[in-house]
Amino acid sequence: MTATNVIALHQEENDPTPEELRAMAMKFLIRVRRGVRGVTLRKEQLSGAAKAHERATSLMRESGTPFDQHRIGVRESQAKLLRKGASDNRQLLQDYGRLLIDTAPLIDQALTLAERCDLLNINRVDRADLTDEDGIVQLVYLRGLEDSAEHRGQDFKDGPLFNAMALVFIDFLCNHPEGRKLGDSLFEPGGMFENVPKYRQLPDGLMERMPPCLRVVGHSEHI
Repeated sequence: MTATNVIALHQEENDPTPEELRAMAMKFLIRVRRGVRGVTLRKEQLSGAAKAHERATSLMRESGTPFDQHRIGVRESQAKLLRKGASDNRQLLQDYGRLLIDTAPLIDQALTLAERCDLLNINRVDRADLTDEDGIVQLVYLRGLEDSAEHRGQDFKDGPLFNAMALVFIDFLCNHPEGRKLGDSLFEPGGMFENVPKYRQLPDGLMERMPPCLRVVGHSEHI
């Protein structure tokens, strides 16, 4: 499923009417929300089951009982399969996020602000500062308003669609030259996260804090 063939039915010979486009956009957004919620639930269940096997394996290793070696191997294999399943669902969430970002302009064009808010379950109290310029990406990712009543008071953004879009941004920062350049610039002098410590993952999975980048301070600079 791609952005080209989801709502782009307007490119057919018989163009749908605005009302038909509105109905298609609504149906599409509802299906995406339902799909993302289902994939999110499966990923969480698989990750939870994998963690349970890993905890059990750790306890058996600590006991030092030689008779547990076979059981340890079985549980490790099960945990590995579960992690693979969780990873596959993570990729599917990212695909959903990219699909929604790609189709957002078409959805924004077909739906009014009130309709977008209704479909994203944005509480009426949280709509006061919104304008018609707030499209799907702004509402979900920049403002984090999906199911807003459930997340009111949190100091971080959350929600199935937000997390799906966040995976797209993370992939851009980690796996694309332009994204890596942008990400590095945030931690450079003058960047948004200049004073935030950076970490790296060691081969054993532990995180190690990296030493700060030193720079020469001129006479005109305040320490």
